[in-house]
Amino acid sequence: MNSAIDRASSRADGGVRVASGGRRAMRRALLVVAALAVSAGSLCMTPEAGAQIDTSTTGAIPGPPPVRSFPEAGPVAPPPTAIVSPVTPNAHCGTWYLQSSYAGRPTGATWWEYSCVRSECEGYCNADVTYATWTDYYHWDGSQPVFHAEYTTPHLSESFPDGCWYWWDPTGAGAWYELTCTQTPAPTGPDAPTIGHATANDYQSATIEWLAPASDGGSPITGYVVTAYVGYAPVKVRIFNTPSTTETVTGLSDGTTYRFRVRAYNAIGVSGFSKVTNQVTPLGG
Repeated sequence: MNSAIDRASSRADGGVRVASGGRRAMRRALLVVAALAVSAGSLCMTPEAGAQIDTSTTGAIPGPPPVRSFPEAGPVAPPPTAIVSPVTPNAHCGTWYLQSSYAGRPTGATWWEYSCVRSECEGYCNADVTYATWTDYYHWDGSQPVFHAEYTTPHLSESFPDGCWYWWDPTGAGAWYELTCTQTPAPTGPDAPTIGHATANDYQSATIEWLAPASDGGSPITGYVVTAYVGYAPVKVRIFNTPSTTETVTGLSDGTTYRFRVRAYNAIGVSGFSKVTNQVTPLGG
């Protein structure tokens, strides 16, 4: 560097050599510029080198990672200029905050931490699309930020939150840990309806009321099946392709006493039978 400064200080307008006092002044000025450049570079701190994350969570270790130790937090937050995110591109970083847990587990210590988040949609960002998120965590070691974990879900939908949350611990060779998995149960047939009341009508009919099942099995109710009984024998079955819970069964015999049971159905299957209604006897008109 001295030779470069000497070369610069030996230049003069019109080829005239600068006096020794001028050379010393120029040299001091160049040293100041160099010092400022080093100082400016120190403001653009980067986390500890070598932060690498395996992009595949295959083979993740079940459960949370071992609790780590971190430098105890000082009374003053680290400088905001130290906040950078080189691990996950395009992540948005927050400010420094005090942290005392690691992967959701208390550590008994408190340290300065900040996080950077990136969310990526596959299609439009709404409740029915799959998206992925990454959250990078950094702590302050007293002189610079150090990357120490990533929290991610590769695929998740707000309407059907099937998927797992993973935690990357970079200590040692680095490993993914499987923290939590959620799985929406597969749709099934609905529960049985709650029977209400049957009312006899004129002209060979009766009206039956009931309540919708407590659970639709994860698939909307699309209709009901009403079965008429004389004694204990089923004599007529009517299918109603509507979610209405009041229907009229026609084609009955006047003067005959009936009872009814109801089943619900959806796109997956049919429920069990409801309890039986009260007895009714249609009257001729």
